[in-house]
Amino acid sequence: MPRHVTDGHFTVESCFNTLEIGFEGVDICGNARHPFVMEDILDARGLMCPLPVLKLGKVMRGVPVGTVVTVWADDPIAVIDIPHFCVEAGHKLISQTDEGPYQIYVLERLSK
Repeated sequence: MPRHVTDGHFTVESCFNTLEIGFEGVDICGNARHPFVMEDILDARGLMCPLPVLKLGKVMRGVPVGTVVTVWADDPIAVIDIPHFCVEAGHKLISQTDEGPYQIYVLERLSK
């Protein structure tokens, strides 16, 4: 069963249920106070510029330094906007892949 946060900012698909159970309580970002949580996935599919970057900025401000955040986006301009956001905000773009109808970006928060 998919898990959805009520404000609609995050969507986690059912394929992650096993992953969530398997990593329960495991620290993936080097901070023992921040265990792996599914909310570290931002689903920006369906949003057009500038909304994916605005929502990403809000998420990144709300997580501890060292947190890895995954973004799903289908806005064609996101391939420019998200890497540019990382440079301007001081975050690390770990990977950027195209998964058919949408792109997947993995970022690490480096700045305070």
